[in-house]
Amino acid sequence: MQNIEEILETCKPPIAIFNETFCEMNESVKINGYKTYSKTRNSRKGGGLCILIQDKWSAKCVEVKDESCEE
Repeated sequence: MQNIEEILETCKPPIAIFNETFCEMNESVKINGYKTYSKTRNSRKGGGLCILIQDKWSAKCVEVKDESCEE
């Protein structure tokens, strides 16, 4: 089975979204050629969301944070 990096290299999607990342609080997904936006779940195990945007599109993205939302 291919890993995520191989799939992204082959398909080259402008945007990729993953849920259930199981990343810890200080971890983040890093893929060459992509900017990563992520939110980990702190209150219990599992969950998490990761959005990868190709570098050429990431300059047009605005990161919005909602500090009042824990999950």
